[in-house]
Amino acid sequence: MRNVRIAFYALFVCLFVTNTQALGQYTEQYRTYQDSSIYLQFPLLSPTKFVVNGQYKNIGFMGRKIKDYLQVSPYAAVEFKQYRTKRIASSALTVVSIGLYFLAFDLENDRLNPNLLGISAIGITTAGFLRIASFNDLNHAIAIYNQDLLR
Repeated sequence: MRNVRIAFYALFVCLFVTNTQALGQYTEQYRTYQDSSIYLQFPLLSPTKFVVNGQYKNIGFMGRKIKDYLQVSPYAAVEFKQYRTKRIASSALTVVSIGLYFLAFDLENDRLNPNLLGISAIGITTAGFLRIASFNDLNHAIAIYNQDLLR
């Protein structure tokens, strides 16, 4: 009976030492994740700032400043490239649609061209959906980057 008790205590000590080492590795990995992960300030609206290492930073024009962080992960870089492509397309479509809107009004003859007005409305709506899709791509790229920190 005494040998069983000694074996049980030895097993308990081995498990305790192993678990504390694993716990130490876990807390170090968690601390690294907390320090290096990226969070958007307003993820649903137009995100203009992100938080990394507890500091607020500006995303920059078309995401130029956040690009340096996301280039570390290859999958996040692909998603970020999709974000930039959709963002450029939505900006160009917005400019063209606004131009068509102003061309729809013929000031010399006091007429309104309903075809151009409809095309500009469709363009503005499509640009809005593209903008939302681009923000989803940015959120997905940041989620992939944060997930790669845990590996």
